Amino acid sequence: MAALNLMIGIKLVLIRPLIWSITLCFFVFPVQAFVNIEQDGYRLDTRLLVQVLVDHQEFPESNVSPTDEFHAASGVLRFELQQKWRERLSSYINILLSHSSDRLPGVDLSDINRSGRFYWVFNDEKNGVLVLDQFDLSYENQNFRVRVGRQAIGLATTFYFSPNDFFAPFAPQTFYRVFRSGVDAVRVTWFTGELSELEWMYVLGYERASTASLEFDSHPSSQLEATLVRSTQVIGTAEINVFVAQIHEDHIVGGAMQVDWPPWLGFRLEAQSRDFANRGWRNEIALSVDHRFDMGLDVRAEWFYHGRGASEPQDYHLPLVQSNGLFSQLGRYYMAIGGSYLVTPLWTVDGSIIFNLVDHSEIYSLQALYSVSNESEFVCSLLIASGDKSDNIARLKSEYGLLPNQLSLEYRIYF
Repeated sequence: MAALNLMIGIKLVLIRPLIWSITLCFFVFPVQAFVNIEQDGYRLDTRLLVQVLVDHQEFPESNVSPTDEFHAASGVLRFELQQKWRERLSSYINILLSHSSDRLPGVDLSDINRSGRFYWVFNDEKNGVLVLDQFDLSYENQNFRVRVGRQAIGLATTFYFSPNDFFAPFAPQTFYRVFRSGVDAVRVTWFTGELSELEWMYVLGYERASTASLEFDSHPSSQLEATLVRSTQVIGTAEINVFVAQIHEDHIVGGAMQVDWPPWLGFRLEAQSRDFANRGWRNEIALSVDHRFDMGLDVRAEWFYHGRGASEPQDYHLPLVQSNGLFSQLGRYYMAIGGSYLVTPLWTVDGSIIFNLVDHSEIYSLQALYSVSNESEFVCSLLIASGDKSDNIARLKSEYGLLPNQLSLEYRIYF
């Protein structure tokens, strides 16, 4: 019934961009990079991604949400440029332009803690954004690699719940993870052996430009910087890493492991102990198992212990929601199951269920992706949130009961 209500709720204002996106499907053709140059040890590649998205959301009936429905059509243009000189020096640029028919941009990057100097919101409705999403320079030889600038830093080992993924992490229900937003950082990697390495990372942090602003300040704050040292080693079929870090004012020690044992079953583990601004240590543990069947079916199950979370809904504290992705969960215990099935060579279906085991709320996510051509795809996504509805923002009854049901149609084409 919820899915039917979502489909009925799509407004006529969304029909035009939807027809446009479907029409594009009939005019697909093999495409390549805009520019591809190779000469005298120099290589340059450029790519372009165009996304057309139609989105409809229905919020639960409560006093918490300011609106009952939200619908928008948006377009996203992402330009990539990569250069390499004699396999040593390289650079990468990723520029994103987004515009939405409603008050918010088509891609919301306001929660990424990085300098606001390269983030521009335009037009009176403030529903368009131009952002330098990544820009880094790197040098590499047989002993070490140095990368400086706005870069993507992915530290996740598990999929849904990744406590060790500190910088611009993905939401647990996100399926499309091709592009990770960059943060302003320096990352140095020493190759200590054929199967081992030692890394040092320094990431700048920024205050909000104002209490009412989505953008961050242009000047870094010493209280919000992060430093991390991590050692990674492959032992047999297992990859193990340990790290120490200071994230803002928190001190953290932790590690991760992934191994396929027996060969048909994958185990992944992330764990850490964190001292929150000298107010006491809390543990975070995420455990995942996964298996790939010969029939084209991948399944995954994860369990997450969130030591900072509450053991009862009445103890939920909303500041945990406003934490730049470091700790977005309110409860203490979570579980997720999901998988991906290759229905045909052109059609893939992904699904997941995320459980808050404290307040018994859930998120049901389903995505169907059809490959129109080698360079384009059409995606239909459905998200249904289930949980007790809250009438007072200060006394939440469930976490996922706050979320809207959502239906999205999207067309992507890569050049």
